[in-house]
Amino acid sequence: MMGCGEKNERYYGTTSRHGRAPTTIYLNNGQEPEYIDPTLTSESGGAFIVAQIFEGLVQQHPDTLAPVPGVAERYDQSEDNRIFRFHLRHDAKWSDGKPVVAGDFLYAWHRALTPATGARMAELLYNFKNGRGFHQGKLKALSETVALSPKPDLVGGESLPAGQAVRVLLQLPAKTTSLPLEAAIESVGASDMTSRGGEPVVVEVTGIGPEGKCNGADDRWFAVKVDGKAGFLPGCALQSDPKPTVAVVERFDDRPTFSSEASKALGGPMRRGFVSSAKLKSDLSLVGVRATDDHTLEVELDKPTPFFLELLAYTTFFPVRKDVVERFAAEGRPDEWTRPENIVSNGPYTLAEHKFRYEMTLEKNPHHHRVAEMKIDRIVVMEVESYLATMNLYKTGEVDYIGQNLSLPPEFLPRLGGFEDFDQAMYNSTYWYEFNVDQKPVDDVRVRHALDLAVDKKAIVERVAKGGQVPATHFVPDFVGGGYAEQSKAERAAGKGRFDGPGHDFDPARGRALLKEAGYEVVKDGDGWRAKGFPDLEILYNTSEGHRAIAVAIQGMWKQHLGVSVTLRNEEWKVMIKNLRDGRFQIARFGWVGDYNHPHSWLETFAGYSGNNWTHWKDPKFDQMLAEAAATKDPDVSMSRYRDAEARAVEAMPRMPIYFYTKSTLIKPYVRGYYPNAANRHNICWMWIDPAFDPARGPVENRPAMDPGTFPPPGSM
Repeated sequence: MMGCGEKNERYYGTTSRHGRAPTTIYLNNGQEPEYIDPTLTSESGGAFIVAQIFEGLVQQHPDTLAPVPGVAERYDQSEDNRIFRFHLRHDAKWSDGKPVVAGDFLYAWHRALTPATGARMAELLYNFKNGRGFHQGKLKALSETVALSPKPDLVGGESLPAGQAVRVLLQLPAKTTSLPLEAAIESVGASDMTSRGGEPVVVEVTGIGPEGKCNGADDRWFAVKVDGKAGFLPGCALQSDPKPTVAVVERFDDRPTFSSEASKALGGPMRRGFVSSAKLKSDLSLVGVRATDDHTLEVELDKPTPFFLELLAYTTFFPVRKDVVERFAAEGRPDEWTRPENIVSNGPYTLAEHKFRYEMTLEKNPHHHRVAEMKIDRIVVMEVESYLATMNLYKTGEVDYIGQNLSLPPEFLPRLGGFEDFDQAMYNSTYWYEFNVDQKPVDDVRVRHALDLAVDKKAIVERVAKGGQVPATHFVPDFVGGGYAEQSKAERAAGKGRFDGPGHDFDPARGRALLKEAGYEVVKDGDGWRAKGFPDLEILYNTSEGHRAIAVAIQGMWKQHLGVSVTLRNEEWKVMIKNLRDGRFQIARFGWVGDYNHPHSWLETFAGYSGNNWTHWKDPKFDQMLAEAAATKDPDVSMSRYRDAEARAVEAMPRMPIYFYTKSTLIKPYVRGYYPNAANRHNICWMWIDPAFDPARGPVENRPAMDPGTFPPPGSM
């Protein structure tokens, strides 16, 4: 084997392991994860660690990404693709030796769907029947027999039994505070009401009115009194009290049946009325998930979901142990259950050591059902954010693999292409800038489009990123599955690419015209331009050479083509994520990696209900279009509707697409079981280190450490 000082023309880094054990692999994860809690993690650094130490019902094949057995060894499926029954393996165990049971999955899913948990990927569970209503607090059950009162005084009314499901239309005290009346006027288009200078007013709700719309969304009118005068206001104009005392509900009978039959309504008119908020409780039986025994888990979906099995490989669907999580929550230390000395996990590896912002060590889980087949006993995961430092660690053999979350410095890519340990593949991910549409001047869609048109994305990928990326004029990569790639290709072949041409391509002159329309005339200023009255912009990005280089390039383009001044602000990943979540930014570097190979993964992050929509852009029409696309059974019609929804999002431009990723990496030639894939997911359990590697021997057949296996054909239901 070659040492680090020997001439090496085939590989970028040394192929010597300095006497390290072939059962230990060293890699870099780039950043300190925000969470290593399956329910809470939503960023790539945390997701990588979680995927090594936890295991869901399914795993993904390391090469094809096809669903393969995890905790589930087989499953049954209904003909309409809405009902699934998973049979759990009997030898699945937690790292403390206790069995993994169906209730562990139910607890994890219930936890993710409970609003107080704050799971940002909870919308993935909206595919469960009633998952959305449960998570949004709109579906509850009665804790005891109550009267459905006609008025908020809770006197009289039809009796409803304990356990009856209800849909919550509104929660409020008997007297509530409305939004400023002028906002209510604008939202419902009324012109004959007077405001009070924008000040909130106390409104007494006296009854329930007819259904209606408010800001394009389904709503209901409520009979109200203001200063003794009777009238109507929509529910969206009434602010709920932080601790409501009265709820407006209607009986709800669409419970899961776990069969192809629709749930049986009780018949008769739908009753609505007022009940005490204290009589409402959360009831997981309203959601389409249940355990019929310790090793059988049944799921009823809201609609046919062709990518459902792929979804189950995402971290939010992984099990967690109730006794472990709730013990620390009860002690007032809810985040400490994931510390090495406390964590209990069920994946191929366990978290043995965690040196904050420095390094994690994962060790083989002795109770995992495939422990005897795994060839890597120990994973040392470094947390080095610098691309250049990572390159040096790789070159000298300190790491065997730069990791799935690290990119290579753009200036190195042309030279690295000739080395055999360099790999590059298309990657289901989009690099974009987030606009906080609540902040001026990017609250104006014309400004957002002007900024987009003034960025030469071709120049960015060729001169700055330099990794073979594809300039993006929209949000979903053109090569994504589910039929999206085929429709995109067909449109372009017919010369009708909906995201090509004027309004999408680089066009600074059109950008300057849009700024003028928005009230910021762009005038000549010496050899450049100046946008009159336009405030300075700020770009926030997480610390890395690559993100800074792109931010500097865009800063220059906006100055050169629009006469707009831009400052740059960089923060470490966890700090930036918190500021994005809290809305403390104007423009921020971000992007999206597909959680599954379907455009829904990208487009759902634009939905008004999404925990990953940090732009604050909300469009009920877009949400409706997305829901219709997801519910359409015909795959071609469904995909056409997804593309229509994407076009609406592009028209609003709450994010500025920059490019579709390629993923470039360096991995030692003696590491086997690594396969480039569009999801860029690489679980170490499939990998192994070839102790007999000889650079003079030439290529050796690549294979995973163990057979990933396949699911048998699904049983019928």
